[in-house]
Amino acid sequence: MSFPFANLVRLGVNLADKFTENVQPVIKLEQWIGQDKFGKITYAAPTFPRCVIDSRQRMIVSTSGQMITVMSTLTFTTLPVSNGAIGRREPIDTRDKITLPDGFTGPIISVNGPLDPATNKGFILEVQLGAR
Repeated sequence: MSFPFANLVRLGVNLADKFTENVQPVIKLEQWIGQDKFGKITYAAPTFPRCVIDSRQRMIVSTSGQMITVMSTLTFTTLPVSNGAIGRREPIDTRDKITLPDGFTGPIISVNGPLDPATNKGFILEVQLGAR
């Protein structure tokens, strides 16, 4: 099945990736892979993808009605490589650990993005990091 609009979105994302390359710093992504026998969270070897970082702080309301401080929003125009560990959401799971270039790390509040109907993967990915 052909998705002409999806082709336009893919082209737009590729252009956005190319034109924002100079403002996409490298981050450290440690993907959750499970727990060891003592219950300690384990991560895969870190990867270093690029993304646009918006560090404007703002408040959002969770689905449970709780106020949450968003410290940074990361936009990936090229999706990080999936890890493949059982039980995780790919390519970024809320249990993953992200460290920004300035050393900030916070819990992953949400991972969102419009799905490409041809691949069932995101065209782009938006990740919100909260306060610790």
